Amino acid sequence: MFLIKLKCFTWNADGHKSENKTCARVRDNKKRYFILINIILFFNYSGDLYAQGRNNIWLLGYQSGQIGPTTSNRATVDFKTGSPIVTPTTRKIKLKETQGNISDVNGNLLMCSNGIWIANATGDTMMNGSGLNPNQFTLDWANSSVSSLNIQYANIFLPWPDDTSKYVLVHMTGNYNSDPIMSYSGITLYYSIVDVTLDSGLGEVISKNQIAYNDTLTWGLSACKHANGRDWWIVNIRNNSNVLITTLLSPNGFSSPIYHYFANKISDKGNSCQPTFSPNGQKFAFTTGTPSGSGYDCNT
Repeated sequence: MFLIKLKCFTWNADGHKSENKTCARVRDNKKRYFILINIILFFNYSGDLYAQGRNNIWLLGYQSGQIGPTTSNRATVDFKTGSPIVTPTTRKIKLKETQGNISDVNGNLLMCSNGIWIANATGDTMMNGSGLNPNQFTLDWANSSVSSLNIQYANIFLPWPDDTSKYVLVHMTGNYNSDPIMSYSGITLYYSIVDVTLDSGLGEVISKNQIAYNDTLTWGLSACKHANGRDWWIVNIRNNSNVLITTLLSPNGFSSPIYHYFANKISDKGNSCQPTFSPNGQKFAFTTGTPSGSGYDCNT
């Protein structure tokens, strides 16, 4: 169960911030809690989401030619020295809006994904790394000229807790259904596990498209380190609802989802929610699908 108080603020289209003290209900399979502010979570305030250089490399796709003097429409931004270094890059994998990557503790790129396949450090397809997010929506984008999913914040790579040889890609895709407005919402949160000791250190996907849970999901994932310094909380929002969903990744795998119920809707139909934690885990924010967003102060 989560136990960090979050203080909610809303930013309107005119840039003004207002405090929102609505009551949220947090439910798991055994207990129900009523919380005065919005949600209670067990987040680690002291550790960054990606510590020790794991988030040093940013891979830019079609818009990267607009940055500085780059001449390529793809680029790499390296923060290894503390200042961003932008380098035009030619790579096999196409990146539109779905993009996730992770580096080793020294800031060297290990792998990346566009929601369709996983590339290793050389940029080639990782062993068993194709065929992510299996459904017609993914296949249509894979066969398009874009060759990349178009879902924002749909990929997160994380180190597997207590195992330096394994990483996990948490991922989602869109879905066709009868509601034209919600036709692109996800219905499954997937995960795939990579063992980086295989294929001469380039890695191999040893478990693919496993289901963490099924629901009707907005586009957008986020993660934050547990207060124990080992596990990870993964956060998503149910589409067109007042429900925030969390699941815990521990050495034993993914927990059952925990549902956090708010007094008012926190997402609209077809919303890309962009859930985001500050690097120290003290703040959490997401967009609502309207010209406003919500932010939360985390106080242990």
